[in-house]
Amino acid sequence: MILKKFLNPVFSWIQVEITSNCNAQCTYCPHTILKPYWIKRDIPLNILEALNPLLRNVELVYLQGWGEPLLYPNLLEMISYLKNKKIKVGLTTNGMLLNDNMLNQILSSRLDILAFSLAGTTPATNDSIRKGTSFKKIISLAQNIKHYKQLHNIQTPALHLAYIVFKSTFNELEGLLSIIKQQIFSEIVINPLTLCLTPELENELIFIENLTNQQKKLLNLLKNMAKRYNTNLAINLLQKQHSPCTENIQWSTTIGSNKQIYPCVFHMLPIKGKTTHYYFHKKYYLKPQNFGDLNKNSLKEIWWDKKYRLFRKHHLKNRLEPYQCSKCYKRHIKSEILN
Repeated sequence: MILKKFLNPVFSWIQVEITSNCNAQCTYCPHTILKPYWIKRDIPLNILEALNPLLRNVELVYLQGWGEPLLYPNLLEMISYLKNKKIKVGLTTNGMLLNDNMLNQILSSRLDILAFSLAGTTPATNDSIRKGTSFKKIISLAQNIKHYKQLHNIQTPALHLAYIVFKSTFNELEGLLSIIKQQIFSEIVINPLTLCLTPELENELIFIENLTNQQKKLLNLLKNMAKRYNTNLAINLLQKQHSPCTENIQWSTTIGSNKQIYPCVFHMLPIKGKTTHYYFHKKYYLKPQNFGDLNKNSLKEIWWDKKYRLFRKHHLKNRLEPYQCSKCYKRHIKSEILN
């Protein structure tokens, strides 16, 4: 361990919540449900100074947390800094702030990954769940970016689609067949809801064990369509048995907009006070795990600190009590990746 303290950690990715502010009101999001308790803040730009000593050992910096990245006033400066360090950079957006001027700046920023979020394949469904967003605008934006890249013979940003599926909207996955055919997105990731703050949201979970034959057939159609049109497709669905956490705890970390270090975004809700969530129809308090503050210690020091090392060790051995992770649906995801 003495040797490790002199070694810089190596990260597959570092996730940075650059802002907790958002201009949408998605019905399933903590930002909406916990609005009276929400803490609005932007991460100081000096976070780059804290990251700089370790950047040579980081594959990807993802500028994403519980807010809308395009609301962050220093976004372009941050992307530019990271790209000048030859770091791969990505973000996920609801797309509503991408007017012509902002879009041109993003396309000129050398951003590597630009992901859009959807929760339906029709305006009626998506726009009612992801309130304040527009299905039509997102598809139009993605099409325009694709044409721009073709016209200028550039490869970036890669366009990804982050799609969240509910029990009541499962059949809307059929609309992805048309989207895949258009070859707008190089990668599509289908995710279930994994943080249920109300009983009603937990009732929207769908488990592999409960899939109907028709639903299985639809998933097979999506897989075949993705292969045919060279689209990377990841289908993440819930299963009742435990599986390894999908957050890559051993090789990644998350920085909150308060400059504090967490194992993943589910530990860093920017709220005042405590809140509860539901896990297999029982209510539990969220017990966020905070491992350090970049205002006081370096990321290297925090990563090798005994408390954080023990947490990662327990994850490897699946000894997750009393951590919040023991009651997390992220440990029930079965992933199928086609590329």
